[in-house]
Amino acid sequence: MNDITRLPALSTEPDTVELTVSLLVSLSSLPTGSLPLTGKTLGLVNAGTDAVQIARRAMAAFGMLVKIFDEGTVQQGSDVDRSADLEDLVMTSDYIVLAGDAHDIHSPLLSARHLNRVKPDACLINVGSPDNVDQLALMNALWFETIGGAAMGRKSVPAVLQAQFAKCSNTVIWTGAQADEFLPRFAEGEPRLVA
Repeated sequence: MNDITRLPALSTEPDTVELTVSLLVSLSSLPTGSLPLTGKTLGLVNAGTDAVQIARRAMAAFGMLVKIFDEGTVQQGSDVDRSADLEDLVMTSDYIVLAGDAHDIHSPLLSARHLNRVKPDACLINVGSPDNVDQLALMNALWFETIGGAAMGRKSVPAVLQAQFAKCSNTVIWTGAQADEFLPRFAEGEPRLVA
């Protein structure tokens, strides 16, 4: 069995901050060898009011550097880099979190072009709308391992694609299971689609 960090038990509907931090830990523990969290760069895209909370937890718990790109407004007074350039955030972040909703359902926040610019070992976390990312481009990037991995909340993946994403060994889909139930099965190599 792989060594794996234990997550605190979560309710079946964790808030965005809890879910994001849990998925960060899950991705860093993938058997496929994803990145450790300490000292890595976390990019938050459209995380809204949760951005500062996620940033504070990532910096305090893991010593992560944090960049924020938000089309809306982000609370002021935080000690994080509010990168106005999505391209820079995508190319320099080790973990990219999409926590809000795409403002234009016809144009995802992260398109195939963006995914092609992500570092090869970087991981993507989507706990917002499925429209945040080009789903087929993400599936291809995971299948061909051009990115390190992805984790998604259950509402962030269209139901028709969940089984396909679950076949990718570098993917975690959180469907509401308690962390205590999820991690032992995950460490044993069971499918990463958890009910």
